[in-house]
Amino acid sequence: MAGTRPGSDTPVSNASLHRVGGIQEVIDGLTAHVAVLAGDGTIEAVNTPWRRFAQQQGDGDLRGTGPGANYLTACRCGDVPFGDIAAEALGGVRAVLAREREAFSLEYPCPTPDGARWFVLIAVPFGAAGAVVTHVDVTGDRRPMDDPLSPVPSRSLVEGQVEAAIASAHPDGSEVGVLYIDVDDFKEVNDTLGHHLGDQLLVAVARRLCDATPSGTTVRRYASDEFVVVVPGIGRAEAAELAAELGQRLREPFEIGGDPVMVTASIGVACYPSDARDARDLVRCADAAMGEGKRGGRDTWRFFDRGVEARRRRRLLLGNGLRGALHRHEFRLHYQPQIRLSDGAVAGVEALLRWHSEELGDPTPAEFVPVAESSGRIVPIGWWALNEAVAQVAQWRSEGLALGLLAVNISGRHFAQPGFAGRLLGLLSGFDWPTDRLELEITEHQAIRQRDTSIRVMEELRRAGVRFALDDFGSGYSSVANLRAFPLHTAKIDASFVAAVGRDPQANSLVASMVALVRSLGLVSVAEGVQTEGQAAFLGTTGCELVQGFRYAPGMPPEAAAGWLRARG
Repeated sequence: MAGTRPGSDTPVSNASLHRVGGIQEVIDGLTAHVAVLAGDGTIEAVNTPWRRFAQQQGDGDLRGTGPGANYLTACRCGDVPFGDIAAEALGGVRAVLAREREAFSLEYPCPTPDGARWFVLIAVPFGAAGAVVTHVDVTGDRRPMDDPLSPVPSRSLVEGQVEAAIASAHPDGSEVGVLYIDVDDFKEVNDTLGHHLGDQLLVAVARRLCDATPSGTTVRRYASDEFVVVVPGIGRAEAAELAAELGQRLREPFEIGGDPVMVTASIGVACYPSDARDARDLVRCADAAMGEGKRGGRDTWRFFDRGVEARRRRRLLLGNGLRGALHRHEFRLHYQPQIRLSDGAVAGVEALLRWHSEELGDPTPAEFVPVAESSGRIVPIGWWALNEAVAQVAQWRSEGLALGLLAVNISGRHFAQPGFAGRLLGLLSGFDWPTDRLELEITEHQAIRQRDTSIRVMEELRRAGVRFALDDFGSGYSSVANLRAFPLHTAKIDASFVAAVGRDPQANSLVASMVALVRSLGLVSVAEGVQTEGQAAFLGTTGCELVQGFRYAPGMPPEAAAGWLRARG
């Protein structure tokens, strides 16, 4: 028995109703204007935005543009404005219906009661016969859409491509993979090459992505140095293989301006429908997964999972909480002694940043410091910590507490601040502080992000007497080349290695080798996170010079630290 399409007197077969019945809910969740076509171009289903727009255009009962009407007739070019564009649209949709093309897209103007608007038509196959046509409103986000290598991004177009893929995936239960790709440290590359060559690099990256992705894939630039790859019909296993392949391809040198340029990328992967059921959320999930990879060390890929979403929300809360935290006096410094293994004497203290928030409690530095780094708020926070630590230890010295070094963590972002060295030396002079009693700790990853600038500023401060320590040695890029390139005095062996000492013979060998390497380069070795007498005894056999950790003392607020230091004599 035949039914009738809504808004039409045209009979519809039960098979057709069954074919499109499940997709109505899918397309109604999309923001673009979406229609499902039968093989002859008859409109079988439209979504809510399509209906709303058709009614605004004067087709109140949708007889001309709704279910039962023929889309190809609506595209006839004889009596509509922009006839050439209409003819091109008609030919493209016909080619998709005939399976002569895997996809078709076209930007076109559309007169409306509110003035001319611009849309992008995207047509993709739907099932064994038929097509999904998606009209994306790009009026406020117009970009050259016919060139996927364009250096100008278009977010609405990317999301429209994802929506078209989602709609076309319905008949056979296919998945859609979205890969969010960010070129690692592109700002530094761009600053080195210059913006003109930087743009050429982005075009070369896009071209390589296009060459390395399967047929039917969409590659679009989404932001400054970020690309989105939309792959219909692939699930998590295939998306994982593709992400690994793209990461490998992007590691291969690019020829830019006659010179080889090396880059890496962080890639996030999300899949429809397991991770999200609409385009904007799917892209956001892939972006969140990419961010996880970037925070995990870059040059890698990550799947989205609900843990990623929870961590993303936590970072948003931390970012919001950091705004104004200095003015609310929420930061504190704790001080942890550093002990000389040879005689047990106190060699100095490290200032440790702590944050207490009325709303968030006590986030760990591992949580909030990366958020402060990425937002740039670490710069004023770092200056506060430097001033507070120097003032506190200067006070202790005036009270007769003899201390060696004061170690303070510093962000690599400070080195890029104009006049950083002069301002720091001015701070020390104001407290009559011996410059050789200050040791600035910086992670290797932070230092190499702006290698030349970091080395220049470090050399200037070293000439004035300031010391430098490489923090978390072994946990990042750690290379002998970097240890030799930077003007260091100290290397701190990461607590994660020390924790396994005594339980794993390989860990013992690794830590011993790290201490030997540090000593061979003429640097002082410091072991972090020492918790047991056995760990301390083993480190003594390796020649490690300084230790810190709960075996001796935790990080303490100023009053407790002063009492501990007085008790030690």
